Amino acid sequence: MEKLKIKQLNNKGYSLFEITVVILIISFAIVGIAINIPAATSTIAPETALVQTASGVLTAKRNALLGVNSESDRTFQLAQTANTVQGVNITTTPTSFGKQTCSLQNCFGQFSSNPSDKEGQSQSSTKQVLSAICVSGQTFCFNNSNSFSFNIFSGRTSSDHAIFFNNDKRNLALLVTKTGNLLIAELLNNEWKSRTDLQELILKDDSKPSKEPR
Repeated sequence: MEKLKIKQLNNKGYSLFEITVVILIISFAIVGIAINIPAATSTIAPETALVQTASGVLTAKRNALLGVNSESDRTFQLAQTANTVQGVNITTTPTSFGKQTCSLQNCFGQFSSNPSDKEGQSQSSTKQVLSAICVSGQTFCFNNSNSFSFNIFSGRTSSDHAIFFNNDKRNLALLVTKTGNLLIAELLNNEWKSRTDLQELILKDDSKPSKEPR
């Protein structure tokens, strides 16, 4: 008789209270995941915009290396990639220049110049003063123009350039050197830091990117 009672108790299954607790736990887990998805997406969004922009820059450079005569095909236009990723601002002026951890005096009074269509030709000054940020303690002077061209055959530009990507989570920068190399930096604790660990995000070209901005 005692064994029968124990068997009947075991066959009762879960109580209503236990089922309610399980449902509540599952509900809280689902809500937690739903809250974290937008945050994760917001963190990745600047990287996505940077990758798309880098692809456009490398396309213009590749055309230059191939000897494409049309300057428009060797020119990167910021308008081509602006607002391509929702919630990410893409500009050539940083929202914050960060802490000055280097000397910016070398940038003051410098001027950018027009790229020569062919190697060996002189370059004419456009008289545009360069901006500057400190990246991992190194000075990076850049032209904040919304477009720039690569010299035919050499794949070089007349000056360094920077494109910035920011939202409420992150501030990234794509640095384009005069030699045509692409570097990545990020604003961390109000300091621009080189992010060599993110280089694999952008498409690779034949030349190796410099480890530090010049």
